[in-house]
Amino acid sequence: AALLPNDCEAAGLLALMLLHDSRRNARVGPAGEMIALEDQNRKRWDREKIQEGVAILKETLPKQGIGPYQIQAAISAVHAQSPAWDQTDWTEIVALYELLHAMQPSPVVQVNLAVAVSYAQTPDAALAIMEKVATVAKIQTYQPYHAAMGNLLARAGRITEAKVSFENAIELSENAQEIAFLQNAARRLLH
Repeated sequence: AALLPNDCEAAGLLALMLLHDSRRNARVGPAGEMIALEDQNRKRWDREKIQEGVAILKETLPKQGIGPYQIQAAISAVHAQSPAWDQTDWTEIVALYELLHAMQPSPVVQVNLAVAVSYAQTPDAALAIMEKVATVAKIQTYQPYHAAMGNLLARAGRITEAKVSFENAIELSENAQEIAFLQNAARRLLH
């Protein structure tokens, strides 16, 4: 951030990278398995990186117009500063994703918005967003779309449809750890 003091987006990217990296040690279990954000041991998160990322973000936000990296860093900061999964400020995350989508409309942002809406409101409210996203042809080859659909459908009690979505996500995955993660997520949500 000191190298480019007037480039708030570069600083936003740095903050985003620090905030994502702060959770690195908690993302993978002892056997190399992926651990979902909601299941991560937050005591394993690097508090110094969180503080540094948040400080950079706070320094850059008031300077210029906000950019997409700053918004993504703000979303990560909300997660990183939440003491527990169930204390996450999902309303704030929804507002940030709405701002990001207004700035850079994309089906990928809409998928993330839908997931946030599912926790701020209901899975059914999120599924209404996902129905619109489903009309974008390229989204059908985007694995996170199907994983999110599986999660939302299962939480909405639509188990048969959830199974199909998880199967689609698994089929689109090429990483063995990701496949195992999706299989476990499907088992957990569907049982």
